Amino acid sequence: MPPPEAKAIDVLIDGACLAPENGPRRGYAVFRLPVTAEAYLVDIKSVPRGSTLLPPVVVILDADGKETGRMERGTFTFHGSTLYAGLRTHPDDRYLVVESDPQLVGQGVSQIAEAVQVSSFGGGSFHTGSESITSLVFAHNGLISISTRKIPSAG
Repeated sequence: MPPPEAKAIDVLIDGACLAPENGPRRGYAVFRLPVTAEAYLVDIKSVPRGSTLLPPVVVILDADGKETGRMERGTFTFHGSTLYAGLRTHPDDRYLVVESDPQLVGQGVSQIAEAVQVSSFGGGSFHTGSESITSLVFAHNGLISISTRKIPSAG
């Protein structure tokens, strides 16, 4: 049985801190994955909070806490100002640990969004446009959104 189509679970990472022996501290949250007989898709989003954005690293764990997969910075892409990645589960996947990437924290990113509107009238058209700039700073805290969905059928 696949997981039910669910609303996203939003978690604010703000204060919880991993402190590995040989590395810098990082914010984190742990999500338990649904246990099902069929594989499914998991969508992971880091949503801007004010002018900050958590740069995520995702560690996938089995029931014993053994790492079965990892999603680093190259896996996540911007969808607007939100960082997004998706994954397909495997039978032994039980937990997702979302951590901040300490190598990116403190760095900034800027995006330019453009829009063009065309208005038609009588014998011609009128073009107008706008441009906006969004500037964000990567931080150890932020809003993470996780949702599951069925794998679409090929037909």
